[in-house]
Amino acid sequence: MLDGQPLVTAHELGHSYGFLLHTNFSTTGFWVQRQLEVEAKDYMFLGLTQQEQQLPYPTQGTIRWTSSDHFGSLFRQFRTQTNDPEVLLVTGLVNRSGAVTIPFLYRTFNGRVDQSTTGDGAVQVLDSTGNALTEVGFATDFSVTDADPPVTLDSAPFALAVPYPPNATSVRIVIAGQVMADINVTTKLLHDAVDSIPDAAYSENPEQRRNALFNKIDALDSQLNSRDLVGARNKLGEDIRKHLDDWLVDGYAVQSPVQYAKSQILALIGELLARF
Repeated sequence: MLDGQPLVTAHELGHSYGFLLHTNFSTTGFWVQRQLEVEAKDYMFLGLTQQEQQLPYPTQGTIRWTSSDHFGSLFRQFRTQTNDPEVLLVTGLVNRSGAVTIPFLYRTFNGRVDQSTTGDGAVQVLDSTGNALTEVGFATDFSVTDADPPVTLDSAPFALAVPYPPNATSVRIVIAGQVMADINVTTKLLHDAVDSIPDAAYSENPEQRRNALFNKIDALDSQLNSRDLVGARNKLGEDIRKHLDDWLVDGYAVQSPVQYAKSQILALIGELLARF
């Protein structure tokens, strides 16, 4: 997606809410902020003319608009949950053989979970006994049809917001009925949090101390996998938390929303301990 091309963003977000057809019908609306009457094609219509592509924003924003059907569908999806649950954002890549990589896992205290769609993939949230607490389906798509010419990808990306109930312990990725990845939520969240911490946050030796923390998290992962919950709780609460508190300076600056401040990563450990 290119800066200054808001229609592409709206179009791709429409796909994520289940609008799969590239509609070609006109619609009308009113842009309240700019006090403009709008007569346009639906934003799921595929393709812009050369002249339309060269229009600057906000003029470009008046040549596509939402239809009543799409607006109504979004409204119904947004109101399906009156209380926003704690959420895990699961991002990943599926290659053509079905292998899955999960580069990053993030959690929020509340948010809107994605609705399940029909497809060959699924994200399952499991409890400690392996029972599926929830499942969100998705379709792997290796094609980018909006490009000119269309492009075929080596890996299909996916990003899904799934519920993170108190008894959730792991996330499983299933492709075409086969389990392709199992991720322990506790250790994945911790690993990604430590990985996000900038070098300047460490009082000294950032590379060595980051690697030492990764080794401690790997040990925690082994304890959780063997159901040594007492040892895991001690490792997390008395070892990992203590070293983060000792090794990180107070008040260091973060450079992006996904980086953890010292207070945030210590709070994360407290939240994870409460789930034991």
